[in-house]
Amino acid sequence: METMKEYRILAVDDDTSILKLLQHILELDGYLVTVCSRPEELDLSDFVGYDLILLDVMMSPVSGFELCSYIRPYVSCPILFLTARELEEDKVEGLYRGADDYIVKPFGAKELLARIRAHLRREERHQEEQYEAENCCFYPSRYQVVCFERLIDFSEREFKLLQLLARHPQQIFSAETLYELLYPESSDTQLRSISEYIYQIRQKFKQEGLKAIATVRGVGYRWQLEPEVSEV
Repeated sequence: METMKEYRILAVDDDTSILKLLQHILELDGYLVTVCSRPEELDLSDFVGYDLILLDVMMSPVSGFELCSYIRPYVSCPILFLTARELEEDKVEGLYRGADDYIVKPFGAKELLARIRAHLRREERHQEEQYEAENCCFYPSRYQVVCFERLIDFSEREFKLLQLLARHPQQIFSAETLYELLYPESSDTQLRSISEYIYQIRQKFKQEGLKAIATVRGVGYRWQLEPEVSEV
């Protein structure tokens, strides 16, 4: 597969033989692959930074369905289930939990790679397209946001933080959760960088006469966009 980008894929399955097979197939096709056979040891930060995630359904003590429900609110990349269960209700359950596809075992290497390529292409198109949240239009490829007809430029990290809040407007994110979602586990960046990014984002909105990102005292931050009210 010719590509300008090295895609990162996470495969989670408690069967190590399946993981070895998946890793072999995917690495031959040029992907960067991380495998995990103990899903119960993973935390939220372990799922961040991947372009696609493969989950087995029948795992113990944590099933693929449970894992998908746990990570989907925080992970936007495609999630594909790999399973020997082919009943329609199982497929519906997988999609209900937030998966993007459901591949039944045994599957061929060509089918697996074709499904993965299709989802990665679709994801790239989505990232290039603009999307709206309330009175803002986000442009991911340029790290720009247009709010109330005002164009605001952000750094990559500022944009990703803002985008995360805007896509989950009813959710409150602690600084610790934002840190886990924005930085890989190996990062030596300090937690206080989150409050610094929040400050910079607010300043950029303030320059345009707007307020963004509400602080919920003792809890964290949430998306809130509104024009600043002038003091009389």
